[in-house]
Amino acid sequence: MPQQITDPRQLVSVYKKNGSFDKQRKSLLENFKASETHANLMLKLKLIVEGKVKSDPTILMKNRGKVGALIQGSIIQQKAEEENSILSIVDNDIQEKIIDSPEFHKLLKKELNDIKRKSMGISDEQWEAMESEKQERMKISTPSLPEASQQASSLANDDGKSAVSSPSTFGGYKLKPDKVIKAPKIKISQLKY
Repeated sequence: MPQQITDPRQLVSVYKKNGSFDKQRKSLLENFKASETHANLMLKLKLIVEGKVKSDPTILMKNRGKVGALIQGSIIQQKAEEENSILSIVDNDIQEKIIDSPEFHKLLKKELNDIKRKSMGISDEQWEAMESEKQERMKISTPSLPEASQQASSLANDDGKSAVSSPSTFGGYKLKPDKVIKAPKIKISQLKY
């Protein structure tokens, strides 16, 4: 029987070890590469590189590592100067499509719940049966809108007063209080301000 996960760090560790993290990361990268944001980013990056080459053509003769460092430095400097820089484009895309995305949160929560469920030894078939049972209970316990309005109208008389005859009945059901507790009497002079 698999080990039960009780610690969030342990859940994250299992999430990474079973390859789900890498799969999610690759999926996010592929989605980003297919987006319009990626095309805009590549265009801006190309303009920066062309600007660097125009200002200093000898840059093409330098080591690739040095050129990369120069371009990286200009991107960071650009972020400090402009609010529509390359880094802010990426930051905004991440914020919109991952951090603030309810769909992404729902997907991630489902994956983590699946890992936890499997660690508890619940099979896919058992889980589906549990979920369908849960859905059935929700259908039974939640009346439809017409049923709810009919129940509400049956509780009121024509004059708008409640049809509940006594405190011990409600909607035709008898309520039995477990125990009646009387509150102690307190004089206002006993209260401390």
